[in-house]
Amino acid sequence: MAVQGTVEGVPLRTTLVPRGQGCHRLAIHGEIRKKLRVDAGAVVEVALERDEESREPAVPPALADGLAAGPAGAGGVSRGDDGAAA
Repeated sequence: MAVQGTVEGVPLRTTLVPRGQGCHRLAIHGEIRKKLRVDAGAVVEVALERDEESREPAVPPALADGLAAGPAGAGGVSRGDDGAAA
């Protein structure tokens, strides 16, 4: 589940990962821990809300054009005997 909020007042944008039985895991990026000067196991104040903003990455125009062209848009990429791009 995408969430946003704060950890000790520092902005946070992350994903809650299901652990089963209704529990979730919240990962706090090391950069935020360094700013706060805290380590794993520290007690901190966290405020979260569901993040409704899209997280889809921007697709570069050249890639979008190639994908839209289908296999013909491979632009001369050939495959070797092992199936890898040559």
